[in-house]
Amino acid sequence: MSAEPIVVHATDRAGTAAVASVVAGLLRPRDTVLLVGGLGAGKTAFVQDLCRALGATEPVTSPTFNLVHHHAAGPLEVCHVDLYRLERTGELDDLGLDDLRDGGAVLLVEWGDLAGGALGGALSVAIRPRGNGAPIRIHRRGRALDVQVARARPRTGGGRMILLAISTSAATVGVAVADGTGVLAAEEAASDRAHAELLPSVVGRALAAASVGFADLGCIAVDVGPGWFTGLRVGIAAAKSFAEVLDLPVVAVGSHEVLAATSPTERELIVPVTDARRGEVAWSVFGAADGRQLVAERTGPPAECAHAVNGRGQPARLAGAGAVRHRDALVAELAVPADVGPTDDAPVAISALARIAWTRMLRDEAVRGDDVVPRYLRAPDVTIQWSTRSGR
Repeated sequence: MSAEPIVVHATDRAGTAAVASVVAGLLRPRDTVLLVGGLGAGKTAFVQDLCRALGATEPVTSPTFNLVHHHAAGPLEVCHVDLYRLERTGELDDLGLDDLRDGGAVLLVEWGDLAGGALGGALSVAIRPRGNGAPIRIHRRGRALDVQVARARPRTGGGRMILLAISTSAATVGVAVADGTGVLAAEEAASDRAHAELLPSVVGRALAAASVGFADLGCIAVDVGPGWFTGLRVGIAAAKSFAEVLDLPVVAVGSHEVLAATSPTERELIVPVTDARRGEVAWSVFGAADGRQLVAERTGPPAECAHAVNGRGQPARLAGAGAVRHRDALVAELAVPADVGPTDDAPVAISALARIAWTRMLRDEAVRGDDVVPRYLRAPDVTIQWSTRSGR
């Protein structure tokens, strides 16, 4: 039994890691994944991300010379196989791969196309670097894997809807799982610009804590900023990849919206403030009573933020790490009663993101993953001229 391949365009390592995380969530004992692609395509990197998502803690390297490496990956035994040096298909028998698979191991096979059809039903992952990204084609063959991948479609009718929320716009990686009863689990990890490395494991912990898997998900939510490129792109790339592989909608939620929801105050206005560096801040204005956004995100000097608040003529709370960092400059220019609230708290913030996204999902405000747009604090100082590079 065969099906049309799923094609995902991963623009960076974070996107590849997200796809690997989804594939990891679909695997069961005795499954086989064939990695196909030329030298340097990223097959070993995909295996590394997949093993990390499964729970492996030891280094994962290419078994080019040993041919087979064994890894304990959570509840699964993983056999990482490299067929690059295989001279003839008959040599597969000498590796004993069928025995390993029959014993319950998951086979991850680089250069899997060299096996021909000798490994039977398998999930084929083809990575073809091209231009500014790598289209990843996922093609499942065999009844068991068809059923597993089919389970990753949104549930309908009386099924339980489950939402996965992701936030990487700040200095932490946060993931929450929610359903109609509320937030089932929330996990976070401090990140020193290692969002891509941390996100798969944090997603895995949150799913495990909620006792659900990727196949149970019905919607993805993601924090779209304003935030810094280094972190923000990781969460959005992951959300888009999850959505495309699992065929799910995405709810985009602004980080200022989340910050406003987690900053209760008796003041009439809530002003989320993000440090934009270079002596600037990004801010917006929300009504404290109804949470409605009154002023969209803007970036400029702290004095400009204070003058915008003064123009509303109402008492305000300034919230977030940016407000704390630039407290003196803001207070010096404020002419209305105001106070500076606490910085964002990651576990609270990610739970609030999940609750906001759930409500918006019910209002049918989810979109296609391709329509999710990040709100970066500022444009990059340097851009890659892809047209020039592709012409070389």
